[in-house]
Amino acid sequence: MSLSPNTLDVKQLLAQAIDLHRRGQLDSAKILYEQILAKQHRNFDALHLLGIIHAMQQRLDQAIDLFNKAIKINPSHSAALFNRGNAYFEANQFLNALADAQKVVLLDTKNSNAYFLAGNCLKQLQRFDEALSFYDKALALQPHFAKALNNRGNTLHELARYDDAVADYKAALALEPGNIAGYKNCGNTLIEAKRLDEALVFYKKTLELDPQYQQILGHYLHLKSRMCDWSNHAEELQQLIQAIDDGKNVTTPFSCLSLVDDPRLHQKAATIYTQSKHPANNSLGQISQGPRNSKIRVGYFSADFNDHAVSCLMVELFELHDRTKFEIIAISLSPSDHSAMRERVENSFDQFIDVNGKSDLDIALLARSLHLDIAVDLGGHTMNNRLGIFSYRVAPVQMSYIGYLGTLGADYFDYLIADPIMVASEQQQFYNEKILYLPSYQVNDSRRATPVQKFTRQDLKLPEHGFVFCCFNNSYKIQPATFESWMRILQQVEDSVLFLYADNSWVESNLKSQAQKLGVDPQRLVFGERLNREDYVSRFLNCDLFLDTLPYNAGTTASDALWAGLPLVTCLGKSFAGRMAASLLHALDLDELVAPDPAAYEALAVELAKHPTQLKAVRDKLTHNRLTQPLFNTPVFARHLEEAFVRIVNLKIIR
Repeated sequence: MSLSPNTLDVKQLLAQAIDLHRRGQLDSAKILYEQILAKQHRNFDALHLLGIIHAMQQRLDQAIDLFNKAIKINPSHSAALFNRGNAYFEANQFLNALADAQKVVLLDTKNSNAYFLAGNCLKQLQRFDEALSFYDKALALQPHFAKALNNRGNTLHELARYDDAVADYKAALALEPGNIAGYKNCGNTLIEAKRLDEALVFYKKTLELDPQYQQILGHYLHLKSRMCDWSNHAEELQQLIQAIDDGKNVTTPFSCLSLVDDPRLHQKAATIYTQSKHPANNSLGQISQGPRNSKIRVGYFSADFNDHAVSCLMVELFELHDRTKFEIIAISLSPSDHSAMRERVENSFDQFIDVNGKSDLDIALLARSLHLDIAVDLGGHTMNNRLGIFSYRVAPVQMSYIGYLGTLGADYFDYLIADPIMVASEQQQFYNEKILYLPSYQVNDSRRATPVQKFTRQDLKLPEHGFVFCCFNNSYKIQPATFESWMRILQQVEDSVLFLYADNSWVESNLKSQAQKLGVDPQRLVFGERLNREDYVSRFLNCDLFLDTLPYNAGTTASDALWAGLPLVTCLGKSFAGRMAASLLHALDLDELVAPDPAAYEALAVELAKHPTQLKAVRDKLTHNRLTQPLFNTPVFARHLEEAFVRIVNLKIIR
């Protein structure tokens, strides 16, 4: 049977289009495919190949529509199913992508790329064990599949199988030594495995390949800060500042907080990062903003509803919320640690919903179904945060509190809770959110136990006599200028020591070396390890004065010290994180312990250390004010916060 002229014409057009397509002349090929479809709207090849071009050009909706039409004609065409699956994946439609990948592996059991796609979908859906099985199948078919090795490493990381993850990353890098992401991923995982020196090697390699690769400079400097490794610090810090000013995505916002005391720079870093990683997502449409509930329904979202600082601060607030006016719901983003704190937190909510393992989209849909009036994120840019949930908008009002000390740099958060010390009125310009001012910032648990003496000085390796300064802040908060201040203080106070917390061996060796360089006997530095909460707080009873850090102050650690009756000296910074301790001291009517600059900070610490009567007066005032001033008065804090919630919800309704 001879072909009709029209059919012959289509075959010639298709051949020409495919040739152009292969040579990368996509727009010209696209025109010919469209001409073919004008003649034969059910031409499978034209639909499929035109869909590929749209997918390559990131016109994903058009690509998916064309693939749908092609697959309707040929439902068992594995290439079309695979290409549609990839388009679905790029469009963040992971369940649809997974369904297509699974169809392909049924049709073509040797298709390693389809197993890889299925693994990627399952990883995005946080079904990590299932993802591993598909990566394993892809690698069984193609042992040198570097991307599958890398992504299996990412999945093993999520499952906290860090050494196995490192092995996969190294195998992937042996196959693709120029893979920048692989070095960064390996470095991140080595940190979790507490192999910090090895992590530093991988971060350095990433920087060599691309100094402005995703957040790597910030990761590198933060890791060095954790180790108190200040080699080339000034030069590297200036590189970071310049890169942020140039709009480069070179740091996570959290890393930036401890490196510079500049709210403008913090805002810029947060905005760059959030726009890159968690931009606003309007796919769920507008959310209703009218009055819907008989009580104001507040959802608290956190990955820290465990024995964690956030819960230790917040738990009594959850318990005290006025249930005649409020319904309080927890959205828990992490598994239970089965601690007494977890049990107490779970019992403090009207509903406690565990969404660990669910995707951002699934959680956003669930949250919308709860008809929340206010959603409060307690994580911000901290570990295990899930800002992607809020990018969909889960409540008419979204606000940030306690977990992250600064602006989130997102246009979908309406408010940041603060007080007038944390954010002075002239600094509001450096926050993307409106500032929801409370009389004092930090909530506390007034039901916590009063610390009891559990250790002697000898137990803690402290000298029996002499003055004990201390700082139990995380090591990354210790920056060179602060340490130099501490050494000058020690030099002016005879028989004094500095008691520090070290979570890794490099902290002790590096700080002792630095003390030696600054003319201080390294033996005057005493290091304590991580302890359980009760013992850690008890340790404050063996100290005389807490020395705070800048640019990132003590937070929970400061309130723990103050609760234990230990005075704290701080230097007022410019940023949110650098004004935290000042806020706490103000809430105890102890503003005299807030120094305006580093020189005054040093002078105040020396003055108190050399004058026992003056220090005792401060201690006595702290002991009295602890029970009478706002910092530890949780019922008063709860009423202030609830008044703010009512005001904000009413404002939304009026609008």
